[in-house]
Amino acid sequence: MYIYLADNWVVTQQPGCKKWLNRFKIPGRCRYTCIPGKGGAFCGRAIHPCIAGNHDMKEKEQMTISELERVSGTPASTIRFYLRERLLPPPERRGRTRAFYGKIHVKRLRDIGKMRDSSGLSIKAIQEKLASSTREDAARVADSDSFDRAGDIMKAAIALFRSRGYGNTSLNDIVEGAKISKGTFYLHFKGKSDLFIKCADMVFYDIDREFSELHDVHDIIEKFRMRAVRFIRKYRHMIDMLNIARGLLGAAPAKNRSALKKIISNLVTPLISDLNEGVDRGLFRTLDMNIFAHMLMGAVEYGIYYLEGKDDAAIEQWIDRSLSLILNGISPPRSVPSDPTRRRS
Repeated sequence: MYIYLADNWVVTQQPGCKKWLNRFKIPGRCRYTCIPGKGGAFCGRAIHPCIAGNHDMKEKEQMTISELERVSGTPASTIRFYLRERLLPPPERRGRTRAFYGKIHVKRLRDIGKMRDSSGLSIKAIQEKLASSTREDAARVADSDSFDRAGDIMKAAIALFRSRGYGNTSLNDIVEGAKISKGTFYLHFKGKSDLFIKCADMVFYDIDREFSELHDVHDIIEKFRMRAVRFIRKYRHMIDMLNIARGLLGAAPAKNRSALKKIISNLVTPLISDLNEGVDRGLFRTLDMNIFAHMLMGAVEYGIYYLEGKDDAAIEQWIDRSLSLILNGISPPRSVPSDPTRRRS
């Protein structure tokens, strides 16, 4: 017979509706009315919120079969039948006799109930429907998991490349940072260089965030000086990676060459911004700041090689002299005499 509880239906076993209700510990304040209905295979299926978990019958990650019976409203004998027919995934086994069920079993039992009640499907038809649904879900999960794994690998690699550089980052460092095995790594990338090509533009993306302390510096000349000091002291490995990127991407297909252009752009854009601010303040004359920013990056790149092994004092002295040269030029304050070797007209 059916028992109508509030706004939902519960199918009860016969005889003794109250005895069945007591098994589910449904509070007395829930009103119900017994209505003659179907029995047999339909007995014991419940969707009432008291049974589904609004009171003390809450779903847990790990339930015994008796707890699953109370939560789902499906008798233990029916659950075992569904397990034998492979309508339910096997439970988690602990030892020889202990088995635990989870929310996936509750959901599957409710899905089976809907298919039997509303569609009147046979066990075989339900098996086929669930198998098809499971294959589709597995494919979606596999695609999503594959995408997420590749993203995790790239995220770990970008952080390591930015902080250590390419040469000081090993494949072991990357797989450890991504919390994966090397086997999983090779499912997505051929090796470290292949990974670097895939994420090179992101390694250099928003490079200015590494210099966030400069945002409050309003003296443009001092900002240039501080930027150069910090870059040479802490981020000289970026130049090494830039050269690696040139080697890996320069002879690569057009798609990868565009990535190289994006890398260069990420490096020079902060400089262009500072230079344009200097023009607005009347500190610099108007010129093509894109060209000038590329010239400055070239100066810094070769300056790093010149400063290899030198201490902080030598680095700051080189930067001060370079800034003076940039601001004042190479011409002396007075006019330059003509070259005596040149023939007069």
